[in-house]
Amino acid sequence: MDAEVTSSSFPEDVRESDERQSMSADTSNGRDEEGKKDEEETDVHDLDVFTVGEAIDHMGFGIFQVKLSLFAGMIWMVDAMEMMLMSILSPAAKCYFHLSAAQTALITTVVFIGVFCGVIPYGMIMDKFGRHRGILLATIFIGVYGMLSSFSPSYYWLLIMRFMVGFNISAASQTITYYAEFLPTKNRSSCVIMIEVFWAIGTVFETLLAMVIMPSLDWRWLLAFGTLPILISVPIFWFFPESPIFQIGRGDVDGALKTLKIVAKSNNKTLPSGRLVSNETKQRLMALAMKESSQYHDDTSSDFERELGSDREGSPMVEVRERERER
Repeated sequence: MDAEVTSSSFPEDVRESDERQSMSADTSNGRDEEGKKDEEETDVHDLDVFTVGEAIDHMGFGIFQVKLSLFAGMIWMVDAMEMMLMSILSPAAKCYFHLSAAQTALITTVVFIGVFCGVIPYGMIMDKFGRHRGILLATIFIGVYGMLSSFSPSYYWLLIMRFMVGFNISAASQTITYYAEFLPTKNRSSCVIMIEVFWAIGTVFETLLAMVIMPSLDWRWLLAFGTLPILISVPIFWFFPESPIFQIGRGDVDGALKTLKIVAKSNNKTLPSGRLVSNETKQRLMALAMKESSQYHDDTSSDFERELGSDREGSPMVEVRERERER
């Protein structure tokens, strides 16, 4: 059958597709090319493969997800505390610096200006260097600028520090993205909604902290103590791995597999059998397998028709019938 597709034609198809995708990837990351080469070697007849999402679903919700829920909740709690702090800080700073109503309002406004300015830069950082590094960097800077806010010598220095806090808070929403990428499909919606509970905990905690500190101390101490959850969360998050979805998207198949093994070990589960590939590679594998199956079916049908004859124009059976009619 000269039209039959052989397995040797698959690597070339995948190679050409992967090379087109790698043109837009970061050429400085050598792991991208290694991951793509590994995927190119997968045979079209060997569909014993799995994706990151399938591996997460296979392992289910376990100890790793519980620990990650607590961490993501803590970051969400820090975000809520910083938002709640604005309503407490502004009146205290107004009395301390003798501010007008417009200057007092600017203390709150400048935080949201910082959030607006930080969204795009942090989006680019996380797309290039990963969710883990971006969130870790933002969390550290929230703590640093939050602490420096308590040492502000003037009103304008306070504005600058609060702007920088808002700039880094813009990355807090990426914590939910990072969190969701480790969740099984059936648990994802409920877990992401439940994490909002930590926002309420953060606002209540900040209010209670203000009730204890403000009567005897001043707003500077409130800003300093408000960074405590951040100081706790940074060393914890340091030991969490990078998102496997980000890693596989960058072509780092080995890195993604290593991360999935960490999750499997923590959950006391095993990974699915087969080879880890990206969603795109698995789709190409399935498409090529379907194409091969379809072409094989067409070739088999053609051979059968040639052997038995058919009613199509030009076939031997039709010519015999035409001769009989002429006679």
